[in-house]
Amino acid sequence: MKLCYFYCMFNDEASQDMRNVLGSWLVQVASHKPSILDPFAELESRKKRLSMTLLEDALVDAVDEIGPTILVLDAVNESRDEENLRAYMVRLTEHSKNIRFVVSSTPYAHDPISTRCIEVNMGPEEVDSDIEQYVRRVVRTSHLLVQAGEQSIVDVVVPQARGMFRWVECQMTLLSGCLTAKMVTKTLTQLPGSLDSTYINILRRIPPAVKPWVREALMWLSYAYRPLTLNELAEAVVIEAGQSSMDDSCRLQPPETVLRLCQGLISYSAATNTVSLAHSSVRATLESEIILDSDVSEFGMSRENCTPDIISKSLTYLLLDDFDPDSCNCDHMQPCACFDSYPFLNYAGTMWAVHASMHLWNGNTFHGGELRQIFKLLGMHKRDTDEKSGQKFAMWMQVILGDRTNSADAATPLYYAASFGLEPVVEIMLSQGLVNFDDPSRSSYIDWKSGRNRSTPLEVACYRRQIEVAELLLEYGANPNSTDVFGNSCLDYAVKNQDRAIISLLQRHGANGPTDATMVASSLTMRFARTLSETQS
Repeated sequence: MKLCYFYCMFNDEASQDMRNVLGSWLVQVASHKPSILDPFAELESRKKRLSMTLLEDALVDAVDEIGPTILVLDAVNESRDEENLRAYMVRLTEHSKNIRFVVSSTPYAHDPISTRCIEVNMGPEEVDSDIEQYVRRVVRTSHLLVQAGEQSIVDVVVPQARGMFRWVECQMTLLSGCLTAKMVTKTLTQLPGSLDSTYINILRRIPPAVKPWVREALMWLSYAYRPLTLNELAEAVVIEAGQSSMDDSCRLQPPETVLRLCQGLISYSAATNTVSLAHSSVRATLESEIILDSDVSEFGMSRENCTPDIISKSLTYLLLDDFDPDSCNCDHMQPCACFDSYPFLNYAGTMWAVHASMHLWNGNTFHGGELRQIFKLLGMHKRDTDEKSGQKFAMWMQVILGDRTNSADAATPLYYAASFGLEPVVEIMLSQGLVNFDDPSRSSYIDWKSGRNRSTPLEVACYRRQIEVAELLLEYGANPNSTDVFGNSCLDYAVKNQDRAIISLLQRHGANGPTDATMVASSLTMRFARTLSETQS
């Protein structure tokens, strides 16, 4: 019996993506027979994104080849895509008798997968002995706690734990911070009864002067779409609205200061140099009604309310005067040594538009301040743009494209606004004369080709499934039959994605071409191979 393991993390979007889950399992299965991955070598060389169907079929075939396999999916409840994860598990078991799952989740949700499961409930009594061992181990590492009485601490902490390791960890940290044995004894009589109360007590003890920084740290760690490094977090918490420059006089010194300010609420991994919330329950408390009714209600938060602040502060960072040509003398299309002095630049540059896109996808919109910042970054805040106004956009391209300078040179604001699905931005550009509809030789032309595949804004919108943006572009005259460097059309990508809504939209606007998925997939492969052959020759 083979075993493959995957753990979902609430603060890491990549760990919640089913594509990554399947890919990880497939690689682990291949450790028993490496030749399983041979068919993927060619696709990897092309830098092509593997389809979910391909990964699913490959995993089923691989397991059938090596024999019975248990796929472990831990903490499925921490994934934002939990419903799809469960659906994929059902489908995989239907396709292969050799696949079995072990899934952990809290709380347990009744859904289509539950009827196929043997349920094991972990009650408090199941883990009391483990908790007791942990408490005794912590006590024995502290002379003060030993002096206060090991058994006394065990007798108080273990019964109140009710199976919650995280609660115990917090209380042992609290007890370890006491200054005398007498203080330990007194604290044992005042332990909070829940994790919510524990976190609220920690927040109460934070000095007023540093509370804004602590809240910023908790906001970024709760809603960042990837783990933040220590330097990134320390930089993010000091960004202020309207800030024009960042130097050491603005920064927390040393960066580790943020760990001390948020002690008990966040944790640091020296192995990865990343910071995270100490536990998913921290975010649950910050988002709860309980904290809003407490005397630390200023720490209450939600993704919807915090995302505008995250977007604005990321843009503020990208718009710092420090990156102007007068301050930074580097070639704006080459990797800049100055960037090393700005640790938050990578996250701000690569993720602000992801936050913005998800904010819109969740039914929200941009306000005036956010739009002004976006257009300033795009270099389109002036009707007559000059080289300096476009430098911010060029710098952003350098951050997200890295050394792909050919792609950066041809990049246009409309293309990337369409790619990220920034519908309000695209609408303003189209309606306010910021896009050219007549002259194909101008980079502001509606069908100007950008990106690594030399695609039009409409093509990338169709490829990225941005139907609202695609509809806008078509209404303003974008060519539904435009093709990229490989000869692939908007309709080809919509068919490849099996996106019936975009297929129908394109056809209503005059798109021509086959809609048979198998035929289109074959054509895409042939065109890519032909273009690659021509390039090499």
